[in-house]
Amino acid sequence: LYQMQGLLLLLLLLCSNTHSAKGMVEIGAQWIHGPSAENAVFQLACQHNLLDEKVMSEENQAVQSDGYPPGRSVFYSSSGKRLGPEITGPAKDLYSCIHLKDQSKEGLVPSLGEFLKLQLSQHTRDWKEDEEDFKLKLAMFNMHIKLECCLFGSHSLDEVGLEIVEEYRTLPGIDCVFPGGFSTLIDAMMKSLPENIVSYNKPVKCIHWNGSFKGSNVMESSYPVLVECENGEMIPADHVIVTVPLGFLKERYETF
Repeated sequence: LYQMQGLLLLLLLLCSNTHSAKGMVEIGAQWIHGPSAENAVFQLACQHNLLDEKVMSEENQAVQSDGYPPGRSVFYSSSGKRLGPEITGPAKDLYSCIHLKDQSKEGLVPSLGEFLKLQLSQHTRDWKEDEEDFKLKLAMFNMHIKLECCLFGSHSLDEVGLEIVEEYRTLPGIDCVFPGGFSTLIDAMMKSLPENIVSYNKPVKCIHWNGSFKGSNVMESSYPVLVECENGEMIPADHVIVTVPLGFLKERYETF
């Protein structure tokens, strides 16, 4: 990317002595979601030959999975009873029907969660069964909501804006993992960088924005950003991208 943008100099300042974590414990979305031609991560992994041949096949890339793993799911109640299609089917069909509805016309509610609850209250009037089956169907519907929370990365769909949902597009391909871990992609990308542009053990103390800073050469043009390192070194720059762990960001959100 930096080569495409025509940047003359790129520096990576890392506060630790490695570009990855101390150990590899992959939790969460360690897979490639929608491995197909339009997925930049998948294309990089293929270029570095980090995936199995079956995963990289055109057949695998063409599968329309709608973001869910292929195969038939089996559901059980909390008492251990296996739920039949008469319970799981209506809830799944209803969720799919509501989700595919033209949400842009529903201007009464701002969030996806409120939209789903409003639609659920209207559609469940047609469910005619005893109280136990009714509760099981609602539980199935709630399971789909919780799964959607995982996909959106939110604690509640009430926090997901209704307008942005229509912008989400699922790429084809069966989700896959890196045989050697996701970090193998990072390792391959780091090896492709030119020498001497990565500085380890160089924590940044402060970033001064929107200024006019001179470089080491007085004849140089001024720079809008100045990176101040804890060792006292000052690095002027045209652009700075800051990446920090989520925990660090939460602790020091006022700094940003």
